[in-house]
Amino acid sequence: MPVSRIIFRDVVPILTIIALLNLAGCGPNILQCCDAFTTSTWFQRQSMCHGGIASSSSRVTIHSTPSADINIPKSELDRKRLLSSLTEWIAKAPKNGIDTPPDLATTIEEICQQLEEMTPNPSPTQIPSLLNGFWYMMWTNYSPAGPSSGKLGPFIGNVYQDLQLDDYAIARNIFRLDFPLPIMGELTATPSIRDDTTIAIAFVKVGTKLAGFLPFGPNIEFEQNKEIRLWDHIYVDDDYRILYAKNAASDANSVSSSDGLSNSIKDRGFLYVMKRADGDRFSTNI
Repeated sequence: MPVSRIIFRDVVPILTIIALLNLAGCGPNILQCCDAFTTSTWFQRQSMCHGGIASSSSRVTIHSTPSADINIPKSELDRKRLLSSLTEWIAKAPKNGIDTPPDLATTIEEICQQLEEMTPNPSPTQIPSLLNGFWYMMWTNYSPAGPSSGKLGPFIGNVYQDLQLDDYAIARNIFRLDFPLPIMGELTATPSIRDDTTIAIAFVKVGTKLAGFLPFGPNIEFEQNKEIRLWDHIYVDDDYRILYAKNAASDANSVSSSDGLSNSIKDRGFLYVMKRADGDRFSTNI
């Protein structure tokens, strides 16, 4: 059998499934999901920034209010300008955040932390309509660069989340690659509300499709409530979701540290910036 056919039939579907498992918080081993969200690279990146784009104490400066916005509360203007700044910095990063330079990553992370202080919805899980919908992943600091950032071998695709918290609760992590093959991978999970900001995601199954509808490669089904990830939302508005994702096992095994920082930013997981993209649901064959 030609090598190209073997790669197409066997290798590509397996790599796609690995990508989906990583996107939801698993390590590269299909049969044994590792604790990919146990530690954050935030402090490492902080220590690497000394006078570049950002420093550990830097904050994005909010400029004075223009006269055209005089009737809008200053706090609301600051929040909107901070969001605009976030999108501008993300635009300077590689696609999906893959291999973002440490100083640029720190700037993006710090803007997200400032937005956390300004979130207009401090209890987003209590308003399902805020979280329901189809979301495009703009940026993540998942490290090392690879499937969890939407990378499959040398190719980089788009990453989406489809989230519904109403009567028929479902969460889908979707990986779409248009080149060299139109491959769509989907991880299906059951979401449940854990607290005012956190959703627990219990894996159900993962599989791949060719051209968006033809079954392609193996499907994996998970034992009920065996693999759970936590999505902790730090900022939510009508158009953006910013969240930390990590393995629920690492959260359960967390032990307070002597520096008092356990369950703080260094334990929060990997950062994801999502933008509402409901129109893409019908334009991507998924």
